Amino acid sequence: MTLRAGFAQVDITPSVGGYKLSWSHPIVIDRIVEPIFAHVAVLDDGRRRAALVSHDLCWTPRRLTEHVRQRTADCLPGGDLILGATHNHAAPGFTDDRPIQTTVPYTVEFVGPRLVSAIREACGALAPVEACVASGVEGRVSFIRRCLMKDGSVKSQPRPGDPNIRCVESPIDPELGVIALRSPGGAMRGLVVNFALHPTQFGGDQTVQRGWPGRMVDRVRQRLGQSCGVVFLNGAFGDVHAQNRLDPTVDEDVDRIGRTLADRVVDLAEHGEYRHAMHVGASKACVALPFRDPDKVYGPHQMFLAPDVVAAARQRFDAWRAGRDAYELELQAVTLGGEQAAFISVGCELFTRLGIEIKQDSPFDYSFIVGNGNDSIGYMPFPDAVARGGYECTFPASRFAPEAGRRLVDAAVCLLCDAADA
Repeated sequence: MTLRAGFAQVDITPSVGGYKLSWSHPIVIDRIVEPIFAHVAVLDDGRRRAALVSHDLCWTPRRLTEHVRQRTADCLPGGDLILGATHNHAAPGFTDDRPIQTTVPYTVEFVGPRLVSAIREACGALAPVEACVASGVEGRVSFIRRCLMKDGSVKSQPRPGDPNIRCVESPIDPELGVIALRSPGGAMRGLVVNFALHPTQFGGDQTVQRGWPGRMVDRVRQRLGQSCGVVFLNGAFGDVHAQNRLDPTVDEDVDRIGRTLADRVVDLAEHGEYRHAMHVGASKACVALPFRDPDKVYGPHQMFLAPDVVAAARQRFDAWRAGRDAYELELQAVTLGGEQAAFISVGCELFTRLGIEIKQDSPFDYSFIVGNGNDSIGYMPFPDAVARGGYECTFPASRFAPEAGRRLVDAAVCLLCDAADA
């Protein structure tokens, strides 16, 4: 089947006077350092069509995914869409995520129509392409931020070089995944990039900017051409960020991170093997994730949030889970080339070790996790991590029972196996 692809981007920059919600308290935006965007790739093999979309925001509210699906049903008839937040902390927050008095609200109704417009534009730009699927190892920019301390507890983001650190808790996922799409024998049309790394920079100030994912996109375009589309889908980034807790000399410079990743991406794209006939597949499944008891202490607490923020989060949590014991999380898989490559949305800040387990048991040659894809339900740790505590395992950062992460992994692997057999 001849593969076609189309790319588009759209400006989703907020106005000054809104607020950011990716830090421990709402911060009013007073300066736009650079615009923020959503990027779209649409893949079509003549039989199936799917869209991979990234946006420079911290979260993907489920309502945003539903809004976009409903309004693109004519051009994406199967609703086969993965909408992933880059998890950029230097971005505005949605007013319906944490109600607050603000003069300039940032809403799903503002962002949604822009995403719909970009998806339609990408569908209109579909043209034959050759595709290359590749991945490489990149271990210079991402580090586990949770450390096992000498007292047996785990602390998230301890002081770099703290003598009480025994070791980091788990491995990073060093896989840098790339799907490169070019005109037959010609110029690069666009790339879809996957890597697991928390973009936490600039979260505490009053600016809006794109963080290192934006620097990576800019660097790729410098090398491959400004018309090259670049969709970045963040991976299982729940416990990984850019500060090495074991080496105080490693900085979090966004330009260095973006340049390092972009140069590796371009190298993979330029030296890959391209095919013009590729099958596009898509499938969905739901997994019931049990809620945690917010009054039960599973491990040592660690909280970066102010007491009033925690109290407000408890009220929202109680309303959210009222009348039910579990949350139905949708998993969406988009596949390319039979059993060659799969993207799977997990709708949360999945711990890296769980992402690796999905990849390890997947039947696909390449399996790319999309954190905060199509939903954003908070941190999803592995059971041992919950018992050791730390910020990501403390309510309200974590809202699910310790066994929820294992259930999600099992459901994701089952979906990928079914997709491979389809």
